[in-house]
Amino acid sequence: KSGNKIILPNGSINTRKADGGTRKLTSVTGKKPVLAVKVIDKNGLQRREDLATISQEIFGGSDDVVNLKSQLFGCSFGALEVTTDYSDFATDLQMQKIKQYVTDAAPGVMEVTIDVDITKTDMSTIHTAVTDKVQTLLELSLPAGPFEHVMYVVEKCYVGFCSW
Repeated sequence: KSGNKIILPNGSINTRKADGGTRKLTSVTGKKPVLAVKVIDKNGLQRREDLATISQEIFGGSDDVVNLKSQLFGCSFGALEVTTDYSDFATDLQMQKIKQYVTDAAPGVMEVTIDVDITKTDMSTIHTAVTDKVQTLLELSLPAGPFEHVMYVVEKCYVGFCSW
């Protein structure tokens, strides 16, 4: 240490945690295709944001440089890249279906309406209803398919344990 500066040697620096290294960090790297699904319940309850706003808040754009995608990229020192370009991960048939529901106006986001009242339904049932609807519309199975992660954007949790 020199004054208000810390001087580090050139090259790679290895660090160890003082508690014996019990912390386990994930080793997820590379391009990860992510899909966000805006959920509308049978009574029309939904987040007020439109698909383009949800896309920008999660995946970024010209007006939003701080978002989930940019933070995961930054925190991984550039090793983890969230992508909405599914073409490297999907078959041609899957891409045709995806393009029907995920548009260029809101990259990475689609919308589904479920036949469930979210004010009277637990999270597990809502999750199942959304998963079933996405699988039906896109004609693929989740969590497989071209997406490494699918997130559900629900208006609010009303019943039971809410982890979203």
